[in-house]
Amino acid sequence: MEAFLIVEKQNIVIENYMDHMKNNEYFQKGFAEFRTYFSNINIGNYRGISRNVLSAIPEKFQKEFPGKEPLAQFLMNKTLEKYSNDNDDMSLIMDIKECLEIYEKIEHKGNYEIIKSVKDDYMNEEKILGFDIGYWGGDNFSIISDSMILPTWHVAPENAYYELREYSLKLNQNLLFSNIEDTKEFREYYLKQDWAETETYKGQICIQKIIS
Repeated sequence: MEAFLIVEKQNIVIENYMDHMKNNEYFQKGFAEFRTYFSNINIGNYRGISRNVLSAIPEKFQKEFPGKEPLAQFLMNKTLEKYSNDNDDMSLIMDIKECLEIYEKIEHKGNYEIIKSVKDDYMNEEKILGFDIGYWGGDNFSIISDSMILPTWHVAPENAYYELREYSLKLNQNLLFSNIEDTKEFREYYLKQDWAETETYKGQICIQKIIS
């Protein structure tokens, strides 16, 4: 299964992340320590799913919550209305032509890029960025980003840093895993941790091949 996502570029994500946390002294101290331990990672290089995905805005909320890119988000809503009920997360676009039409409505195109996410297909191909692990649509949560890049929802304790750093050394230049073996190994490790996100159903946190 494959789908297309319109995501913010990582520099915009980092800017918003730091701005949101700027008044939290506890976070600032903790993040500084975290970054010292994971100094091998350039957080600006991440190109996975956890990057403020452009999502549809249902018509009944459009006046109250116009969104960052209202024209694109309104068109996305109309596009997703045509899909079956099993695509209810308001961010996955199933057709590249429709995705490009939505992208053309974005006012600040330089802030966004289109990526393709594929699950249940682990073959390498020419434009592959790597493998991410997280929700298929929905909040587009990534266990790679949340544990090793921009901790947000399930912050790992310091006693997990050593093991996480060992996995971070296996990430490629896009801060994704390059091969399916390392990806599976990290997913299995993560799901065993008591500080980590838990699945509400088996396979909810899934491996996704990311393509530019």
